[in-house]
Amino acid sequence: MKSNDELREESNNKLAKLKRDKSTAQESAVEAYEPQQRAPAGSRKPMQLGYITGETEQEQALIRKFVSEIQRNNQKRLVSNDHELAQRIADYYNECAETGTVPCIEEMYLSTGFSIGECEDIAHRRTQGFTTNTWRIIQKGRDFQRVFDAKLMLAGKMNVTAYIFRAKNYYGMRDQYDVVTTPHDPMGETKTRQQLVEQYRQGMETIDSDYFDVTGDNDSSDNSAE
Repeated sequence: MKSNDELREESNNKLAKLKRDKSTAQESAVEAYEPQQRAPAGSRKPMQLGYITGETEQEQALIRKFVSEIQRNNQKRLVSNDHELAQRIADYYNECAETGTVPCIEEMYLSTGFSIGECEDIAHRRTQGFTTNTWRIIQKGRDFQRVFDAKLMLAGKMNVTAYIFRAKNYYGMRDQYDVVTTPHDPMGETKTRQQLVEQYRQGMETIDSDYFDVTGDNDSSDNSAE
């Protein structure tokens, strides 16, 4: 029969093992979530998509992590004014910084109490929001997320294709810009030398005619006054 000291030591060893296993599972889940560094050009293999089925402990830990993060923000009450909206967005990113949670624009939207579609409508000014400045507050949050995503991509922590897809859908990025040029020629259509000389002569004749009409009127008025 084991003594109390032996039983206590055995219990402590089991508890320590459980803590180590839990820590290892969480670290593995985070590593599985974060994309790996990009391989050098020419040595990369075709991108393979991974699907979470929840069959392994690592996947189950990742699912629990994601669901708890989303649910925590989805349960927040709807903000009631612009000031509260700005504070809620700031609180979301501060919380992500403190907990080491990867922020995403969809979750930021949910943290305001609005739906994702409602935030998109306000950001694109399809609906007004609380005031005429509400869209600017949401846009600032979108800009913050845009910079964060860009930093992830530049650090090799986000797939370039995924970044481009999200940038086009959420941040308005385009592959090209349409530039409309309007030719402007103060002289009108291009003319020959002879046409320009004739146009100049006609202009001078018009000026002379107007001048003599005016002076003639003045002379007649002066004579009548005498």
